Amino acid sequence: MMKIVKMLLLAGFFMVSLFPVGRVAAKADDPIDSVISKVQQDGNGEVYIIKKGDTLWDLSEHFYLTPWQWPDLWRNNPEIMDPHWIYPGNKLIVFPREKKAPPAKPVDKPKPVVKVQEPAPRMIKIPQKNNFGPVLFALHTDNFPQVTGGVGENDWLVDGDRFFYHGQPEDSSAGARVKVLRYLDKVSLHGKKYRLYQEIAIAEIGQVDADGNPLGKLLCVQVPVGSGDRLVPFQAFPEKVQPQAGPDSLKVNVLAIEKERQLADFGSFVILDQGSSAGMENGSVFAAFDQDNDFWRNPSTEVYTDKYADVMVVRVFPDYSVGMVINLDLPFSSGVGLAGEHLDRIPGLLPQ
Repeated sequence: MMKIVKMLLLAGFFMVSLFPVGRVAAKADDPIDSVISKVQQDGNGEVYIIKKGDTLWDLSEHFYLTPWQWPDLWRNNPEIMDPHWIYPGNKLIVFPREKKAPPAKPVDKPKPVVKVQEPAPRMIKIPQKNNFGPVLFALHTDNFPQVTGGVGENDWLVDGDRFFYHGQPEDSSAGARVKVLRYLDKVSLHGKKYRLYQEIAIAEIGQVDADGNPLGKLLCVQVPVGSGDRLVPFQAFPEKVQPQAGPDSLKVNVLAIEKERQLADFGSFVILDQGSSAGMENGSVFAAFDQDNDFWRNPSTEVYTDKYADVMVVRVFPDYSVGMVINLDLPFSSGVGLAGEHLDRIPGLLPQ
């Protein structure tokens, strides 16, 4: 019988470690009346009068809902010398079972604002060293200043050479920049006559010699400059262009090719016969094809046949535009047609 009692006591102490109860408020030498008074003042426990038949085992089950908490009742009442002997009328201090603090309510954190960044648009760089393209001017507007000769004996002028010119530029202030044009041909466009020029150099004007003659200086020359070449206000190509599919609804043809070339190749500039008035936009990409071939495009697969090249618009004027060959399958001549191209079919970038 004693073995069973001892085993129950050991099991009881083990279970106490799993179910802790309130703190011990009294010491063994504290008078019971003072402890009871303090408990009543603090309001953190209660005093129970032991009745006949009570045991710590039964009282533990009553107060703590499990008999295995009886060691806490004994520990909190040091005046009880033997837990097996409690007497009716004795006062028992009962502390409430310690409760875990309720879990804090989750605070609704503001959801982070995720900024969705649009992918940067694909930009194609226009090589500024090739910043010389063909341009058109109506016959009645090409009364530009002309180069009359160089300072010195050279007939053909290159980088760093100084030259005389005749005529009044739009901007003749010191250091004003101009482009030097060379006449190529006359062309017809939308029922009007135009002169086709090729940009060949960049110059700086606004100086005069000792006799008051206007002087210019060549800064960047692609083709040697000579007498009769024209001076127009400087207009640069855009440094970068965002490509976009050219509209299929726009009927476009190559009107002329730069530099009196017979064929356009990779990096060449070409004159296109549609401009901003027809809806042409910078960056529009077209496929150059054989317009004499009735089956140049397969409607079911949208694959071009007999395609010469891809041409991207890099300068837009009201009646025409300038395109650059950015992908070449076969050199082509003026007169070829263009149709809107799909951007995923452009494997290469511009020449640098």
